Amino acid sequence: MGIKIHTLLDNETNLPRFVNVSVAKEHDLIAARTLSLPKESIVAMDRGYVDYSLFYRWTTEGIFFGTRSKENMNYDVIKELDTLKSESQPYEPSLNKEDKRKGKNTAKKAKKARGHKEKKLLAKSSRIPCQVLKDQVIRLRSKKAYEDCP
Repeated sequence: MGIKIHTLLDNETNLPRFVNVSVAKEHDLIAARTLSLPKESIVAMDRGYVDYSLFYRWTTEGIFFGTRSKENMNYDVIKELDTLKSESQPYEPSLNKEDKRKGKNTAKKAKKARGHKEKKLLAKSSRIPCQVLKDQVIRLRSKKAYEDCP
């Protein structure tokens, strides 16, 4: 038996605004549907929270959200939006001051070792985890999804 902790952080104070502890077997959406968020909130969530009627509610309430799409999600791209140049650069692990003082060879080895560990945490073709790869306005294709989130 396990638990899930659903947490909403206040962006200004970085303190929890909402915490819900549930059993692991309970679906993530049960907690998400209980949220009452202020306008212009930004929600980042895993694809377990994908619910088109919830997305529509949040859209009409002026709440922004981002999630990974489910593999079977069918949609049309309505518009491609620009991303910042820095957001499209490959991820490069940085050196700390100690590595820089030790010299180039040691620094390169440390960078490579740290980079290897960090890259294992990321998907093979991924970039820095918080990086925006695409920013698109989309329209859902399936009739049910479109009815839930026009």
